[in-house]
Amino acid sequence: MPTNFEHRLVLIVPVANVAAVVSWFQTNIGSNSIPNDFGPGLSPTGNAPITHRWCSGCFNDIECKAIMLRLCNLSGVTPPTGPEWAGWNRQQKIIWLESVQTAMRTNFGIWVTLSLNDGVWNNPEAALATMGLQRVT
Repeated sequence: MPTNFEHRLVLIVPVANVAAVVSWFQTNIGSNSIPNDFGPGLSPTGNAPITHRWCSGCFNDIECKAIMLRLCNLSGVTPPTGPEWAGWNRQQKIIWLESVQTAMRTNFGIWVTLSLNDGVWNNPEAALATMGLQRVT
């Protein structure tokens, strides 16, 4: 069945930045777009204290563009222009994000993956391994 939600995001955010990200999402994407605490807790050891939180969601192209713009602004990364984003196909958007992912992580501590919402999604476990994090149990 077709969906308007063509992009799937996995986001990992340091706890110090969670409130800013949650507030922006709930104001600009929708009040129920992400949980109030952003999602499950993570840490390097899998034990408290929680150092990061993560969530995953599906978004339409307009929402995804807005999210990427905000994450770029928070990370000090130059976002794609409106015409660039509009001219790129979905795979080109993924390639662009991969090209700025290290800067986003270095500058704001956020890890974000973008995949096509077609049932073949990025493995969130790979993102956890990259970040050196485990679920807090």
